[in-house]
Amino acid sequence: MSAFVAQRFTREFRSSLSHKYSTVATALQHSCRRTAASIRDAALDSLMTGTTLAAAVVHEGYVTCANLGDSRIIVATLRNGGLVPVALTEDHAPEVPRERKRIESAGGRVERWTPSGVDTGPPRVWLKDKRLPGLSISRAIGDTILSGIVTSEPDITAYSLSEQDQFLIVATDGIWNVMTNQDVVQFVSAHANNSPQRITEALVRHAATRWFANGGDTIDDISAIVVKLHWPLEPFP
Repeated sequence: MSAFVAQRFTREFRSSLSHKYSTVATALQHSCRRTAASIRDAALDSLMTGTTLAAAVVHEGYVTCANLGDSRIIVATLRNGGLVPVALTEDHAPEVPRERKRIESAGGRVERWTPSGVDTGPPRVWLKDKRLPGLSISRAIGDTILSGIVTSEPDITAYSLSEQDQFLIVATDGIWNVMTNQDVVQFVSAHANNSPQRITEALVRHAATRWFANGGDTIDDISAIVVKLHWPLEPFP
């Protein structure tokens, strides 16, 4: 599912930008909508399978982000002699008040999983009258069993870049579940003399070790992209 969405979204975004009237923000929003709609026509089992989406475009001094789900985009910026994080997106979790209100208004439920009557894990999204599917995010592409309850509409944000901004970091919840924004920025700062690819590979390995150090024998999906911002910024093609 994630590979299909990555390829389709990229194609849709390039196509949307080819229209002279389209801005980066509207192209991102349109591409998310078109990609979600394409799931219905693809030979994919999307009933209880889905993916998050986080995309960032640097253009004319801004980074414009599209986000749905709990992947996250941050900038590492220089402040008082060190790097600090600036969050560019907000995680879409069922317990967020506006997300919970939308889910319940659409006929869904937000409850924790309760095996043996004991609350376990984060709040999840369920069908009103069934103990399915228990999704831990409130927005996704796919997971069509929750169609109309879990939305594929992204949040679009724009951040004005300055020469203090050094790195752009995009990652899935496999990173953020075991590392704070500050943890990630400190890790990137400590490896800043390496190439972005090597920093990314080291970050993924480090997150994996944290999962195992917490006593588990499994880890969540871990994907990340670290971008070094070079000033002056190169024009967007």
